[in-house]
Amino acid sequence: MISFLFCSLVSAGAGLSVPPSAPVPLEPVSKYEELRKFIGGVGESGEYQEIHSLLVYHYGRMVGEKYFFGNADYIDFSDGVKRISVPDRKQWLESDPHYVASINKSITALVTGIWLEEQGRDVSQALAPLLPRYKNYFSDPQKSEISVHHVLSMQAGFLWDEWDSDDLINLWKSKDFATYLLEKENYGPGKEWRYNSAVLNLLYEAIQGTLSEPLDQWAEQRLYRPLGITNFYWDVQPNGIAEASARLSLLPRDMMKLGVLILQRGQWEGEQIVPSLWIQQMCSIQAKGSAGSYGYGIWPRKLSGYSVCTAEGDGGQYIYVIEEKELVVVMTQGNYLQWPLYRHQSENILFRLLELLDSPKPDF
Repeated sequence: MISFLFCSLVSAGAGLSVPPSAPVPLEPVSKYEELRKFIGGVGESGEYQEIHSLLVYHYGRMVGEKYFFGNADYIDFSDGVKRISVPDRKQWLESDPHYVASINKSITALVTGIWLEEQGRDVSQALAPLLPRYKNYFSDPQKSEISVHHVLSMQAGFLWDEWDSDDLINLWKSKDFATYLLEKENYGPGKEWRYNSAVLNLLYEAIQGTLSEPLDQWAEQRLYRPLGITNFYWDVQPNGIAEASARLSLLPRDMMKLGVLILQRGQWEGEQIVPSLWIQQMCSIQAKGSAGSYGYGIWPRKLSGYSVCTAEGDGGQYIYVIEEKELVVVMTQGNYLQWPLYRHQSENILFRLLELLDSPKPDF
């Protein structure tokens, strides 16, 4: 387990360092007054349930940021993926890392893009040669064909039901995530979309085998540190390799940085952190399934007439990126295991924000 308790805040995308105790300065543009009134009322109106934070970045500036009073519930993975209710509610603060659930899958895609470029590999890279420890499982011709593309697009081909069976529960109880997955029947990669949290962890084990240092340290140096992300909690798999699918907590402001990184096609303060083409691939439709279109660790959606690159996690954790509007919206919620409630209300909030921003670019 890795926990960093020092926080150095950087205004998203603007390169403006501010002391940890100081608020991120908001733009005093009149067009944002109604937007800020709406944001301020989200947590108190009673219209929405368990919104913990809401941040809006527009045309290169943070234009709204609010933290709310809410629950401190959490998910217990070791005892059947159960929601644990905490009696005492809390005032969420900008200094509180928030559990982001499957937004970690989007981060895994970012990390993978950096790794592919650094090692001169392609998304068609097969996992089997990188996992010699499991060569007996890869003697299966179906499993031997699984590539990075198949994993990140949720088309690895395993017989797996994330939402309506005990597969996920049994995964978290397992002492060996890779073996638990590889023992599953595989009907051929690329044939069908199936959401699968285990395959991302298998990918991280494959990547780890190519590195000379622990993957978490490697990723910190190449993604987290350049963005000034230092205050986070990142759990590990039973094998000690960083968790790739969930079990990650971030500051909402740092979620915003990741959204701005995607908006700027992998660039941060003049440095290309993630390849631009890779960001485009992440946000492009790579597969279609029962839950909608899927990219690489990202949900490409059409909302209110806009193309939206969406990172999302259970309970209502969202990073919405709308390139056409130069807009990033970050939201955290405490509605764990309550889909579709958290999705419906998050999209309702996004629609309201878009209505308030539906005017020409402001003259700053």
